[in-house]
Amino acid sequence: MISVAPEPVRRAAALAVAAVTLFGCGVMPSDLPQWVADRQPLTACGEEVVERGDTDVEARQCLLDAFRAGEGAELITTQSSGLDGQVTRYLRVHENGTIEIFTDATQDPTGSGTWERETCGQMLGADEVRDVWVEEVFVMLDCNSQPIP
Repeated sequence: MISVAPEPVRRAAALAVAAVTLFGCGVMPSDLPQWVADRQPLTACGEEVVERGDTDVEARQCLLDAFRAGEGAELITTQSSGLDGQVTRYLRVHENGTIEIFTDATQDPTGSGTWERETCGQMLGADEVRDVWVEEVFVMLDCNSQPIP
C-alpha cells in the first residue's frame, strides 16, 4: 500500500524544494538586503547582461516607455567589472516620476564593495539628447546618492 502525505505536507515540501532550487542554484540571490528584497513590486522590463557595451534595447525601451507613460517599471542590468567582478543595477521608475537606482557593487573588487542607492532627476531618451553619443536608449541625469534605508 502506498501512503500519500496530506495536502499541507506536500505543499510545504514543494515550497522547500523550490526555495532550495531558486536560492541554492543562484537563480534568486539570497544575499539581498531587506530593503531591496522588500522593494515595491514594479512591472518587469527584464534582465540584461551587458557585455562589450551591448545593451538589451527592447528592455531599455520598455523602461523609457514606462517612464514617459507615468507607469512603474524595473530593469535589472548586470555588467562585468575589472578582475572578474560584476555590478548589478536595479533601474526603477515609479508612477509619480521618481527615478531610482539600486546598485549591488558587492561583487566588484575594484568598486565600493557595498550596496548603493541613488535617485535621478531626469530620464531622457536618446532622441532627446544632443551632442552626446547614446547607444543605451536613455540616459539618467541629475543622479544623487541617497541613504540606505
